[in-house]
Amino acid sequence: TEYTSHLYMANNSNKSRSSSRRMTLSAILLRPSIWIALIALIAYWDHDSLYHGNWVYDDSGSVAKNVVVIGQVPFVEVFYRDFWGTSMKEVTSHKSFRPLTTMTFRFNYMYNEVVAKVDPLDTFSYKLVNVLLHSAVSFLVTEAAGVVFSSSKSRIAELVTSILFAIHPVHAEVVSNVTSRGEMLMSIFSLLAFLSYAHALVALEEGTSNKKSKKTVISSLPSLCQIYVFPWLGMACSLFSKEQGATTLITLVIWDFGRQFASVPFYWNELLIVSRRTVAFLRRTCILAIQTLLLVGFRYWLNGETSPDFIEDQNPAGFAADDFTRMFSRSWVYCLYIRDAIWPNALCCDWSGKSIALIRDATDERIWIVVALWVFTLWCMSLWLLPSTIPKHQEERNRILVTSFFGFTVTPFFLSSNLIVVVGLMKADRVMYFPILGLCMMQGYFVSRVFDDNNDSSSTSQSNNNEKDTKIAINTPSLQLLRSTVYGMVMIQILWYTSKTHERSVAWSHSLNLWLSAYAVNPLSHHTRYNCGYELSLKKRYEEAEYVMRPIGNPRVDGPTNTFVYAMVLYNLQRCDVANMLIEEAFEVLNEQRQDLDNPRNQKHMMDRAESNLLVAQAHCAPDIRERGKILYDAVQMDPSNTYAVQQAQALMNQMERLQQLPPEQQRLLLEQHQQMIK
Repeated sequence: TEYTSHLYMANNSNKSRSSSRRMTLSAILLRPSIWIALIALIAYWDHDSLYHGNWVYDDSGSVAKNVVVIGQVPFVEVFYRDFWGTSMKEVTSHKSFRPLTTMTFRFNYMYNEVVAKVDPLDTFSYKLVNVLLHSAVSFLVTEAAGVVFSSSKSRIAELVTSILFAIHPVHAEVVSNVTSRGEMLMSIFSLLAFLSYAHALVALEEGTSNKKSKKTVISSLPSLCQIYVFPWLGMACSLFSKEQGATTLITLVIWDFGRQFASVPFYWNELLIVSRRTVAFLRRTCILAIQTLLLVGFRYWLNGETSPDFIEDQNPAGFAADDFTRMFSRSWVYCLYIRDAIWPNALCCDWSGKSIALIRDATDERIWIVVALWVFTLWCMSLWLLPSTIPKHQEERNRILVTSFFGFTVTPFFLSSNLIVVVGLMKADRVMYFPILGLCMMQGYFVSRVFDDNNDSSSTSQSNNNEKDTKIAINTPSLQLLRSTVYGMVMIQILWYTSKTHERSVAWSHSLNLWLSAYAVNPLSHHTRYNCGYELSLKKRYEEAEYVMRPIGNPRVDGPTNTFVYAMVLYNLQRCDVANMLIEEAFEVLNEQRQDLDNPRNQKHMMDRAESNLLVAQAHCAPDIRERGKILYDAVQMDPSNTYAVQQAQALMNQMERLQQLPPEQQRLLLEQHQQMIK
């Protein structure tokens, strides 16, 4: 009997543990964040771009040619060099100190070399990590949206927000471009800091509201770590992944204020009576502010005595001398960002130079759109200035809108806005990766208002009869039609976003695809024309390349480098007469640039490389093969590190050796054919 009793109890215990495990697994599988992460993974799991993609855009500089990543310098140099492998002390340094991002590139390199036994620069593992990181960000975005919408108890708002973020086409640049990995790492650490802070404060409220508890949650060490230590570490990791992470703790303060205080007047009234929660909020804000200033000060100190070398061509709006032009042109760029977030049909990898026309006077029609943006921003700010006593449903709406717009859009975008410092870009899709979360939250909230039964009218205190009438009114045909319409529009938006995401992933899979798509959207950019023409020339599509590069072939337009590539295209089209004239003019421009020693971009090694390339182009159009050899010799002497010049000289030497082995008559015929082709 005793044995049977023990056996019965053991069976019940096993059943209990098995049931507990099933409940735990069920709870995990029912979490929306798990499925959103899976959706994000599938959205970018494209065979061509993932398995057969190559280095595109600036991947070569940040990875393939980065001396830290490829192991040409000790690993510890990651803490002394910028994101591109240049010493932070050098004048030419970009000052983009992102050691955590560079470390992940180095780990990818070592994995390929040691574990996978493949080419260390094979792109598969690099791009796979990017896709997995985006899936992780989407998981955390869902959790963060759940926190923001927790008081409204709206699962619809949470799902719409996270799905739109996971599949948004703007993110294709960040996910597909290995260089942009820092955006995702920055977002992960920022969201972890937010979740740690938010969950700790929720636990704090539950602890203080429990009258039986003898001590508050804040008195325990784990809670202190969650509120102050972990967010600070998250900000530090975010900052050293991408500079925009410096605003991480500001988002926490905005969310904290919105969840506790209906408006600034309400907070001021409570501060006058020295309420407990007001003092606690002020204490947290001061500590987070000090932590932010310490890290930002340390990061600024790392730049040393020099500043990044940005030029006006990269960011005309930021460098505009006229205050009117600068203010309205910057604001117009913000409008374009919002347009791409809502209607991502004109995405492009390059917006440098004259890509975006500046607003120079009051007659420009775009001013009205800029003013509308300012009015919307002022309206959002006014939500903080409402009277201290407002209806509960209005307080909830204001809290979500203010937190979404200022906490998750304006704050993470602030350092890219050209307001504090002028950055090296006028517009770039990648800087919208994290800030677009706030816009997705706003759409998620407005959609949820249509579907949630607890609308404004039902959330106010009414009599039982009025509540009954409200519930009946919810099922009116007009509301059902509205819900069906909104549902259909959201589904169409999701399908369209998915299609555009795939389209952008394919564009980012190969350099030619990328620059052809960029040229189709933004032909005004000289940088786009150069790269598109160059990629076309590599595919021997010389006529197309000549047409694309024709406006920038003159060295007076955009420098001798463009002239070199354009001259090579003209050589392959047997138009050496035009090529020689452009090359001679390019030499004149180089001589002028050599005199401008104050310009850090006119350094001797850069000028030598440009002249060496021009000599190679000139050699191809030389009328005599011996003259061609002499010019190539000069090209190698000008810059011995120019691999292209060395290869061309070696190829000519091999050709001369083969030519000497032929009969004299055949040598003469081949030389005449070469001269005739040049003519």
